[in-house]
Amino acid sequence: MSEHDGFRVERDDSRALATITLDVPGKFNRVSMLARDQLRAVFEELDRDEGIRFVVLTGAGGAFTAGGDIPGFLEKSPWHVSRLADNVAAPERCTKPVIAALRGYVFGVGLELALACDFRLAADDVQLGFPEVTIGMIPGSGGTQRLARLVGLGRAKDIVMRGRRVHAEEALALGLVTEVVPGDELDAAVAGWRHGDPGRTDHGDFHAWNLPAAGPRGPVLLINGRHTGACRQRPGDSDNNRKS
Repeated sequence: MSEHDGFRVERDDSRALATITLDVPGKFNRVSMLARDQLRAVFEELDRDEGIRFVVLTGAGGAFTAGGDIPGFLEKSPWHVSRLADNVAAPERCTKPVIAALRGYVFGVGLELALACDFRLAADDVQLGFPEVTIGMIPGSGGTQRLARLVGLGRAKDIVMRGRRVHAEEALALGLVTEVVPGDELDAAVAGWRHGDPGRTDHGDFHAWNLPAAGPRGPVLLINGRHTGACRQRPGDSDNNRKS
């Protein structure tokens, strides 16, 4: 894949894995306006790629991302800004399982991207939040809606309207993250979820992702959301292959 603004994409064909790493040294992996457009294109490309079965979204240098490039908002037209939510929703539209591997700061658009992923695995040093209110803004790319659906309206208001940070233990209790592990174990935890490690009894549902599909389009038994039993289906897959 070509060069991207502030992130890189790495393929591991032997594991059918693509890893997207936010990487902006010195700026806590800030996500530029161009990066938002490019992330959407990358997720769409990976979705079409029959050699990829899993996607991991993470950050380099001890942080996921501290958020967006605020001055960039002032340089874009209202029409372009109105499209940002569609870009950030790209992980949610992807029919491949998307795992967010979170450590350090997960703020603003970073949390919005994480909420659009299927699962959020977090290191124990994670801090999540929407600080936009502290600079006179709101999370405008779907964060308010996804957060409320995940943790409830009252808790979402508490997090968004106070602009407060949520640490690992509370995030796990709220259901904001799926699992918390020591920082040096995060990569191994992601690998365990991805592979449906039989040694990890709490990840049994992930074995469905390793089952072959009825056709050539890859796995079809995908889980969408926590404890909902819902799944996403690719165009052309039979309803008989869906997990209800």
